[in-house]
Amino acid sequence: MTQLFVYNQDKGVIYLHGAQAGRAHDLVESGDQPCASFTTSEKGRCIPADEPVNFTVEYSSVVAYGTIDLLADKEEKRGVLEQFMEKFAPQLTEGEDYKRIAQESIDRTAVYRLDVKSWSGKEGWKDPDHPGAYSLDSTQ
Repeated sequence: MTQLFVYNQDKGVIYLHGAQAGRAHDLVESGDQPCASFTTSEKGRCIPADEPVNFTVEYSSVVAYGTIDLLADKEEKRGVLEQFMEKFAPQLTEGEDYKRIAQESIDRTAVYRLDVKSWSGKEGWKDPDHPGAYSLDSTQ
């Protein structure tokens, strides 16, 4: 499943949020800190080549492994949900552009905490002036 996330470097944790229902929620809720993995990636430009088999795409990706649990503390959940707003809507201000997150919204939202035990990453980027490199966004 694809989800938005925030990463807290100081704590070494990844936070995700979702509904308090569904397969992922049930698996985490029924386990005793079950193991989980998390993947995120970024796609860059397409890099053409003389032969189609040698075409490539710029990228970076990370896979994190650890234990996952649900947050129970309401204030901790509020703080994490506020971090989501800061990350994905930094131009907006609570109280001016949107209302403070209602307690009932916090109560019905599942917030997951993945304690990262290990991770691996990989990337492949080319020179910004690489000949022929193009973005799919610019071709559509």
